[in-house]
Amino acid sequence: MRIEQNDNTCKELTIAEGAYTRDGRQEFNSRDDFARLGTNIGTNTHLINLVVDPSELDVTHREFFEGLTRNSSIKKVYLHGSRSMNDVGVAHEILKSYQTNSNNLVNLCLHNINLQNEGGHVLAATIQSCTNLNLLSLINSDIRNKQQLHILVDAIRGNHSLEYLNLSGCRMAASKWVALSTLIVDQQSNLRRLELTYTNDDIGGLTAIINSLVSNTKMEIIRLKGNLYHPHVADAFSRLLCNTSSINQTYSSNHTLYSLSMPAGHRYMDNNLKSLFRMNKGTNKSYVAMMKILKCHPRIDMEQFFGWDAEGEWTLKGLPYVLVWFEKAREAVIGNDEEYEDDNDGEKEYSVEKRKLLAIYEFTKAMPLQFVGLKWVK
Repeated sequence: MRIEQNDNTCKELTIAEGAYTRDGRQEFNSRDDFARLGTNIGTNTHLINLVVDPSELDVTHREFFEGLTRNSSIKKVYLHGSRSMNDVGVAHEILKSYQTNSNNLVNLCLHNINLQNEGGHVLAATIQSCTNLNLLSLINSDIRNKQQLHILVDAIRGNHSLEYLNLSGCRMAASKWVALSTLIVDQQSNLRRLELTYTNDDIGGLTAIINSLVSNTKMEIIRLKGNLYHPHVADAFSRLLCNTSSINQTYSSNHTLYSLSMPAGHRYMDNNLKSLFRMNKGTNKSYVAMMKILKCHPRIDMEQFFGWDAEGEWTLKGLPYVLVWFEKAREAVIGNDEEYEDDNDGEKEYSVEKRKLLAIYEFTKAMPLQFVGLKWVK
């Protein structure tokens, strides 16, 4: 009745087991009830959340599914099943409803839903249709068919509004890691948060996922669930955030991912990795790159700048740019690392001022005659 009356305080509808009156009679289970409910959902303008246990419905309740296709207010749909094959038909029908009514859906959660028997295809079609979909959660859902997995990944890749993907406990084909890697390296993908579950057999695939984030500039949060700790995972994240093999590699490292969680009780992060994640929270990514260069390259060889823009002849043309870089680096340290807010020169760990003076000294030592007669202006 509240839905029929379009009660503006009724924002969520839950259809689940246990709807009984005080005298023990089941209150809501007839075909007429679902028909009436579906009709009223179709005209309701205040419902936002729909929570459904698929076992409480039947594929013959056509009026209910048709009501979903006409509704214009529901933004979040949660299907909570029991991995039973009996849930599949109802889950398919609800998903198909949002292939037609696709503009409003923002969150789609399928928990403990068996997506076999073409379920992956149906879900993929829904994802492709819902162009405003922001969150997709498939917790404890099954996608065992390799072909369906790739169809699903292609659908996610094509949905540019999707930012949050949760695959925790999702039992998928063994090729899931390769498929997810292709999704992450896609420059059109806008995923910002990813949740996964891994086992000991998945370490290689998980490492591949981490490596694929090198060129990704959008992923911000990763949540990993599992029952083990593996040092290769932590090492891979360290290399991802700060590749120390060269200054250029450090500059090109991932400066976007700022949050990582691993299974509870696993001490996976040393202080260096924690520091890198803290740096990545900075919004000015140029400053983040500068801080990593300062932290991981104690000595920057100045000789590479001696012949800069001078056809190999040593001049002082590169020195002003070097000094400006160190000034910006000092601003980066002071403004982006909360531990150094009272460190006006950025000297506590990064030694910015000392290293700037060392750079001047290296130029002076290499080209002393170029400095004769110069007047320094502060």
